[in-house]
Amino acid sequence: HRCDPYMVEVVLSGLTFNSPDDQAPVATFYFRQPNDALQQGYVYNLTNDAADASIWHFAPVPGQALAETPSVTYDLGNSTLEANCPGNASQCAHGSFKDSGLLSFSLTNVFNTSTVNLSAVDKDWDYGQSDDAPSYMLKEVRPDGSLGKVVVRTAVTEVGHCTNLKLCANDASIETLAPVGLTLMKQNAYAIVCTTPNSN
Repeated sequence: HRCDPYMVEVVLSGLTFNSPDDQAPVATFYFRQPNDALQQGYVYNLTNDAADASIWHFAPVPGQALAETPSVTYDLGNSTLEANCPGNASQCAHGSFKDSGLLSFSLTNVFNTSTVNLSAVDKDWDYGQSDDAPSYMLKEVRPDGSLGKVVVRTAVTEVGHCTNLKLCANDASIETLAPVGLTLMKQNAYAIVCTTPNSN
């Protein structure tokens, strides 16, 4: 119940080692209601760009009635990302991330040019490889460099289902979406490893 104080829970579902090629890992967002129950909101999937293997798209699964949810595109080649907002289909935020050592993000809002910096509390959030699920607590960085409120944190993988990892968040803003998509990428790599039959 690590996520109880948070308004949003996100379940990341990675693929198994033998998943069909046309399947994609997904993130399902649940929103806490006034009666404390969780209600499923929307589902995002993560797909690799057909033309460039270093580009990944984290976007709502088609067919959902979504008005306000942006999509995020990651460029692993230069560790940058951009968010496109629905409606005007234009870029609404851009930034960079560091996924080795201390996980961090810098996100700039295109409309008011404000920048939010996020940093993990501890190093090695993905342990440098894919033989364990991602684990971190990501906080806002205050102007003086100290760490403020938690934006996203990992909870636990589901017992008996190593492919599923739960995250806790305060909202589903771009500050949340950007880390969630990158975490799904890492969780998917772990899911493939943890479901591969042991050869020895």
